[in-house]
Amino acid sequence: MRKLIVSADDFGAHPFIDRGIWKAVLAGCVNTVSALMTFTDPAQKIKDLMQDARDAGHPVAVGVHVSLTAGTPILLDEAFTLTYDGGKFMDIMSYDYAQVDPLHVYHELKAQVQKFIDEVGIRPDHLTCHNGIMHLFPDYFKLYLKVAFEFGIPIRKPTLISTEKVPGFRWSYMLAEGLYQGYRIYQNQGIDRVAMNMVSLNRKNLLGTMQVFNNGIVKCPDYFIDSFYKIGTKRRLQNILNHIPRNTISELVLHLGEGDYSLTEQEQKKYNGINIRNFKTRTRELDTVLNECNLHQCIQSDSRFEWGHYSDL
Repeated sequence: MRKLIVSADDFGAHPFIDRGIWKAVLAGCVNTVSALMTFTDPAQKIKDLMQDARDAGHPVAVGVHVSLTAGTPILLDEAFTLTYDGGKFMDIMSYDYAQVDPLHVYHELKAQVQKFIDEVGIRPDHLTCHNGIMHLFPDYFKLYLKVAFEFGIPIRKPTLISTEKVPGFRWSYMLAEGLYQGYRIYQNQGIDRVAMNMVSLNRKNLLGTMQVFNNGIVKCPDYFIDSFYKIGTKRRLQNILNHIPRNTISELVLHLGEGDYSLTEQEQKKYNGINIRNFKTRTRELDTVLNECNLHQCIQSDSRFEWGHYSDL
């Protein structure tokens, strides 16, 4: 048997994204959502989504998509080293690691989780991180684990299935983007060693860091499936389902959107850290999981699968 968590990232960041996630949740194609707490009024959107999902007969679990690169800090005054002028988070492609006080990272992560608890009224189902920023630096990753441990919340597996030599999962756009982003950030810091090797090595050691730092107390699924990202076709989805290893709990992440997403220059600043250029592929992913290969029906009718949840860990 294979348990599959089907999650959607970036809820609360932009109406286009929210519409896509909402539609997939109500159709039963997504059972887990990661929400950004760093944009306008996320808690009410989360509560409305959860209520609509219950009414539709497809309850959804919601966790926190912690961010240091999109939106505005919760602790704007106390975490000033995380921002550019104007109070917005730094963008991932121009991230200045040398500017940041690690204590600001720790307190901001805690504040985002606590905001969810205080305003939504429940504990987050899980933690994930926007742009993979918490995985790029060993000190950030330890702080991320510390927050997860203190709140007793599982995290998304920090390594991609495309890096784990699992048959059928050899490469992904998410892997390529993550390596490039890490390479650029390390280069920007003037590090003389081969930056790409540093990023690759760091990713391979993430699980070892988890084991040493928390003795395995912080839980994560067996696999994080990244290979649907930016491709989003029926063929790719079927390939993923056919190659998920037996007796595992895996998470398939979706990036969804629906409707108009044209923005003025001023509006783009409002949604800092959200890549508008990827919105077209979000509509393709939504169309695939809803229409071309109805993911809800696929999982319900396939004896190899059952719906998975972070609470199963």
